[in-house]
Amino acid sequence: MPDLQNPNFTAYFVIVFQPAIVNSVVPKCFENGMICEARELPSKIYGWVLFYTAHTMGDIPSAVVTTVIY
Repeated sequence: MPDLQNPNFTAYFVIVFQPAIVNSVVPKCFENGMICEARELPSKIYGWVLFYTAHTMGDIPSAVVTTVIY
């Protein structure tokens, strides 16, 4: 039974903590999206795809570091 405890514990944390992480990241993404729409969309220099790609790429290194630490 101890062999199953670790995978079950990991699955529990993935299921329980993922919504908390998403709930902390999504408002920041929406807030930055509104700033992007107000500043950059009228000038048509940057598109929304580029903005959200950059936002996602900025979050990936911290996600990898915290995953390795976990």
